[in-house]
Amino acid sequence: MIIIPLYNLCAQNTALAALLTDDIGLKVGEFDANNVDRAPYVCWQIITANPEQYLDDASDIDDVLVQIDIYANEKDKARLLARLVRSVIEDQCYIETYTGIERDPETALYRIRIDSRWHEEP
Repeated sequence: MIIIPLYNLCAQNTALAALLTDDIGLKVGEFDANNVDRAPYVCWQIITANPEQYLDDASDIDDVLVQIDIYANEKDKARLLARLVRSVIEDQCYIETYTGIERDPETALYRIRIDSRWHEEP
């Protein structure tokens, strides 16, 4: 299974870890509606994953499109977190798109989405 190293990348950044850590721990994880109950937090999910195809050998790399969502109670905090997340991932993947800030209807939190392309070994 493909697991991007977002948790470790966020944990290594002191400013980001300080903003995302509470008594539960660092609130960064694979998307699961039940995994985080307090903002701010960052979650990710795989949108598509395609192995490279070769006629003469097995695939040695997967092309993975990952959606990263940043949630916060305040607009400014969501923007700050998005900038920090971008700074920790941009050497590891290609950032394809990001959204402006929006109010998520399910959580009533401010949300910014980053779509990123990762190349992972299977």
